[in-house]
Amino acid sequence: MSECLGSTAVPPNYQLQKKCGEPGTTEAECQMTQLAFSSNHRGVVNCGMLDGSVQRVEDDIDMAVWSEMGTRSPAAADAVRARMTKKP
Repeated sequence: MSECLGSTAVPPNYQLQKKCGEPGTTEAECQMTQLAFSSNHRGVVNCGMLDGSVQRVEDDIDMAVWSEMGTRSPAAADAVRARMTKKP
């Protein structure tokens, strides 16, 4: 079941350079690795949305947007839409 769970508090495809338990790794880093949404597609994660669509999310997404994508708050959802449609 854990393969279905993740957290938008962790960057997409977060990975450690070392294995968990090796000297120099912390428990928090290992937990982040376990909670990260990940994909075998380089640089992106494909996310299934509640409306049935699948959205491609790039690893370098603004962390505020990524975090807000993981909430049910209407205000946060509006902020996500505004940031994703904003032209640079």
